[in-house]
Amino acid sequence: MVPMVSWQKIYSREYSVQYCEIALRCGASESKSVTGGFVTRQAFVPEGRGVQSYFVDADEWAHVNADVEKFHAADAKHFAKFRKSFDAIGNQYLAESRKIAHMVQNGASRAQLLPAYAAFCDSWRDYCSILWAAWMLNERFSAKAEALLIRKAGEKKGGQLAASIMHPSRKTEIALAHDALFRMKKDGFTESELKTFHRDYAWLACLDVFNAPWTLDEVRHAVHSAKMTKSEEKAVPMADICNILN
Repeated sequence: MVPMVSWQKIYSREYSVQYCEIALRCGASESKSVTGGFVTRQAFVPEGRGVQSYFVDADEWAHVNADVEKFHAADAKHFAKFRKSFDAIGNQYLAESRKIAHMVQNGASRAQLLPAYAAFCDSWRDYCSILWAAWMLNERFSAKAEALLIRKAGEKKGGQLAASIMHPSRKTEIALAHDALFRMKKDGFTESELKTFHRDYAWLACLDVFNAPWTLDEVRHAVHSAKMTKSEEKAVPMADICNILN
């Protein structure tokens, strides 16, 4: 008899062939040595208009979150090891990416590319898996931190403190690109500035294998369509937060 499954929707995002594949592999047993846990019941479901949603067995999701935390963040020693692994796996992925790109540029044969591509795919899986684990830890500890701050400082102040300490210390390249687009929309731009942006960020449109890099005209359209991002929370000194918690 097939057991009943209580499906839990985790997130929705734009459809992507490669993302579907790697996300399912990150959650599967083949990635357990990197993530610390896995699920057996997971699926992507199309929801129309190019959107896909990730569903997982609710019971398994609760267990895998606990497993990942125990594996990577049971204590300070475990977390220090996680940080080192994150950098090492990321650097390996970067090295394999550069290696296969260099081979393609130099006209390597399909026979030569096959083992290199297999190694690249393994490094891609491992890096995405450590990112998957980091995302799960972030969601888990962010919720715990926010609950603690709200309990100590009240709903409004606690929420503000949580937003402050959880704000990324640096912006991603995608966030920087969006800032640059909006700045050009607001302040105007020269053709040279537009070409510079195109040179640096044409890859921004490459969500998947079927997406082509931006053309110069598409960058021009992106400038006119750019919207201001949310204002950043003002940072609260950690000493102030510690005083509230003590």
